[in-house]
Amino acid sequence: MGMADAGSLREQAKELIDRRDKLEAQIDAIAARLNAPGGGGIRESLVDKEGFPRADIDIPKVRTDRHRLATLHADHKQLTGQIESLLLQIHAQAKPKEQTRASTEAVTARTSHEPSASTPPTTNATESAATSLTSAAAAAVPVPDTAVAANNFSISPCTAATTPSSTPFAVVDEVTPGSPAEADGVKLGDRLVSFGSVAAAQMVEGREGGSGSRVPSGADLLKHVAAELRGVKGGG
Repeated sequence: MGMADAGSLREQAKELIDRRDKLEAQIDAIAARLNAPGGGGIRESLVDKEGFPRADIDIPKVRTDRHRLATLHADHKQLTGQIESLLLQIHAQAKPKEQTRASTEAVTARTSHEPSASTPPTTNATESAATSLTSAAAAAVPVPDTAVAANNFSISPCTAATTPSSTPFAVVDEVTPGSPAEADGVKLGDRLVSFGSVAAAQMVEGREGGSGSRVPSGADLLKHVAAELRGVKGGG
């Protein structure tokens, strides 16, 4: 026979408790009758000092009540033992469930504090600024006196063309809200004229960079900018 579930055990325990309550009511009633005047008492002697049956009580009735009281006490003790056994079984079944629930809640709480796999990783401000630059050959523009200098790169607003030294090589197409770039005044449409050792004058195929090495152009420009970013980050 399989182990009864907790619900069935509770029903059995409730039924036994109800039966015990009824027994206790009968026990109280019989005890009150025996302890009343002329009732003979629960343990008092049924004979007088001379050894004769007491004439002041109904001895057969007292004996019947006493016997019934003893039987009820025995039944009460048995029911109490059965109730205790059922309660232990209920507790034993409920304990693993409580442990499982606690473990589940702990895992849920830990998971809720872990970053979701679908959540993009947080990037630092310098990397965010780099990803917002579009590599493209832009029309020649002047470098105004109000050009912004931040993190070793220079950005100027798009204006009329002037000198080749201020020729931009990338356009800002995104500025992360709250980033250092935004705090420094960088705006959408601004053009990048220099970034570390990278400048528009070095974007010409075959021209040597200031360090004596060839500076990449076109599709390799962002890789070079990324290398510059790593140098800026390492130096900071």
